[in-house]
Amino acid sequence: MSERKLWRCYNCGHVWLSSMEKLRLQCPKCMRYNTIPEELYQNILNEVLSHSNLDEPKFLETAGIILEKQGITFRPIATIKLILRIMDDAKKKLEERRR
Repeated sequence: MSERKLWRCYNCGHVWLSSMEKLRLQCPKCMRYNTIPEELYQNILNEVLSHSNLDEPKFLETAGIILEKQGITFRPIATIKLILRIMDDAKKKLEERRR
């Protein structure tokens, strides 16, 4: 039996546990394929946060980090959705740190 991993949908934000070994999984909540392993998502988010220094994350910096970690997927709309989801989560974490 394969190891269970956390996955995140960057369309709706849902996180779930799956034992499937595929490049992309379908989100059980919104049924989209805009998914990424949670570990990779957190690595990208932490790198964006480390570059932000309590400032709002920048679109191009975030895009560069995602392209470096994930490469070009030839799915531009999905990549933009991932950038926007990461930026939104980074803003929330930065606001929490300021409190």
